[in-house]
Amino acid sequence: MEEQGYVGGNQLPDTLNRDDLIALYFHVGYSVREILGFLVTRHGIAISERHIHRLLRRMHLVRRNNES
Repeated sequence: MEEQGYVGGNQLPDTLNRDDLIALYFHVGYSVREILGFLVTRHGIAISERHIHRLLRRMHLVRRNNES
């Protein structure tokens, strides 16, 4: 049985797929390496760091740099 994930103290629903989980963790503010760790340890999903970068780009999710 896979362990449930938690974000902000709330349990994640079972209906989230891999891409939904990546987008959710990204929006919460986790780094790609942190997302990778959550996918492996909490959801049993093993993919590479590079593949997460590709998926984020495909979903048009990018971090903005605050340059002053």
